[in-house]
Amino acid sequence: MVGSGRGRWTTTTTYRCGLTLVVAILIPALLLAAPIRTEYQASQYLTRYGYLKPVAQVASQAFYSYSNIVEALKAFQKFAGLGQTGEMDEPTIKVMNLPRCGVPDILAHNSSKESQRVKRFLQKLSRVKRFSLQGSKWSTTDLSYNIARYTTDLHKHIIDGEIGRAFKVWSEFTPLTFTHKKAGPVHIELLFATGDHGDGQPFDGPGKTLAHAFFPQFGGDVHFDDDEGWTLGSYNGVNLLQTSAHEIGHALGLEHSEVHGALMAPFYRGYKPTLRLAEDDIAAIQALYGDMPTKKSKKHLHAETSVSASPTSGNAWPRTGGSPSSGPAGGRPRTSPEHHPAPAENTPGGGVGGVGGVGGVGGVGGVGGGGGVGGKPHPGLMNNPSHPDPDIYNSVHQGFPIWPDVWDHPLVAALPPDPGYTANGLPDICALDRIDAVTMNTHGETFVFRGEYYWKLADTEVMPGYPRRISEGWGGLPSNLDAALSWPDGKIYFFKGAYYWRWRDNAIDPGYPKQIREGFAGIPDNIDAAFVWGGNDKTYFIKGDKYWRYDRGSNPPVASSYPRPLNVWVGLPKKVEAAFQWKNGKTYFFLDNSYYRFDDRHFRTEISYPRTTNIWWFGCDSIKALRLTANDSARIADDPMRNISVPLDFNKVQR
Repeated sequence: MVGSGRGRWTTTTTYRCGLTLVVAILIPALLLAAPIRTEYQASQYLTRYGYLKPVAQVASQAFYSYSNIVEALKAFQKFAGLGQTGEMDEPTIKVMNLPRCGVPDILAHNSSKESQRVKRFLQKLSRVKRFSLQGSKWSTTDLSYNIARYTTDLHKHIIDGEIGRAFKVWSEFTPLTFTHKKAGPVHIELLFATGDHGDGQPFDGPGKTLAHAFFPQFGGDVHFDDDEGWTLGSYNGVNLLQTSAHEIGHALGLEHSEVHGALMAPFYRGYKPTLRLAEDDIAAIQALYGDMPTKKSKKHLHAETSVSASPTSGNAWPRTGGSPSSGPAGGRPRTSPEHHPAPAENTPGGGVGGVGGVGGVGGVGGVGGGGGVGGKPHPGLMNNPSHPDPDIYNSVHQGFPIWPDVWDHPLVAALPPDPGYTANGLPDICALDRIDAVTMNTHGETFVFRGEYYWKLADTEVMPGYPRRISEGWGGLPSNLDAALSWPDGKIYFFKGAYYWRWRDNAIDPGYPKQIREGFAGIPDNIDAAFVWGGNDKTYFIKGDKYWRYDRGSNPPVASSYPRPLNVWVGLPKKVEAAFQWKNGKTYFFLDNSYYRFDDRHFRTEISYPRTTNIWWFGCDSIKALRLTANDSARIADDPMRNISVPLDFNKVQR
């Protein structure tokens, strides 16, 4: 709603705003999931993020003067880099509706009785957790963290790597080191949660508030809204690296920045292929912890050490946190960690580790120190210096862009050529440009078919001993299948041309193959894919840009309204080459070297798809997989990562 002048707020000199305190002793947790269009919603927003003084009386009403509203709007507009009109104009409404961090832009009014009450409450809880409250920076530069609860949007290896990279963003310019600990006391705890998760600041569902964090004096913990679609290297969803790097800034003591391009600006404006600190961010973090010692050697993220525990006051900086950004973290209390000894000088190599992916490249802090979390050494990179050429280093650190001669990039060129076959002459699954069929048996075992071979998959990689010839493991089946279909009764149907085979109890049933028109009346020959959809447990067949629904309990089994256009399934490509329902109940569609996961509830593909099949299903190293399929122009053209970046830690991923 566009406003102009006093009349947009009220016909009198005041604007009435009744706000209910969600948690009586905490800053109001206002749920702003609905788009902001009205003045009342705007006043909630301005209160939530510190521009208006919160109402502290439960079930009472308060009066905001018109001048208060105008000044609050101007303050917000200034912070957001907008024209300071003091009105609810279109640019202001647009920015208010951007996804953002849940930490207030202007901290609570410290002089108010209510905020002092809040502070005492949080201090009490923080003592129970582990730390004394002496300021807004950590007393040690050797900090530890753990990830207490993961999202299912990405595999744990990916999350570990992205969080490690986020910490590296800050250690790159400071004496700070960060140790990822799987157990024991830590300084910073990160977790994914939804709704009310025990800290008095409930999340609001998809959009709006993406995450929030504590400043050091209140524990330094970081919470992510698990209702968001967390992604990496994609313009869809919410980028985990960008968000976590921002929230870690709060956990280290930084407030929001008014600088538009700063990492610590509060608004999420979409995925950025490269992530770097602005001068404002660097000046702020160095004011707290100092500059990066030139000869300091970083410790590996995966090294287990004891830690010191007390955040204390330190150098003043206008943007350092001095009051809570959200309520206290929920969950079990943590005991105070032991004292952390001063770091010893180490030999260079490996840096902070943690990103993994293509071994040797794995440690973000340096090429050649080993794979870090999820990585594995690569012989061609082991002897590289720990501080390579800055351009190459930044490429490793951020994920390098796909430029025309990407395959000549030193990090890629270091990989040995691979003709697409394993050492014993069998096809390399990482070199597959597409699959013919995919299915799962009643034991939850997944099988992929291509040409005359098949592979058996574990949850995140190919089982040892594969590929095998179809004629060896599936006696009687032809090669070059069109599709496979698993029914809940344990029968698996394989299709090729005008025929189909029925597999049961580890053998083809007698009397097969049969013609499709006889056993599946109404279904055409030469189908591309077949699957049972979890949304209604009906069977579907796809051929070209059309699909058919097959209902075994109906006569005829295919209604006269079929075929229908495939684009009814929102988000799918114009054709599909394979499809099946996996053990998580989700339906997956495959085309070339990409796949899509379908959202049954909203009847569309999920926001973080398509993804690359041989990386996310077969466990292939990302650069190797891309190198092996570099000549497949169709796949590259359809790849969602084209012209964006090649993340270096795609090894094993939640599908």
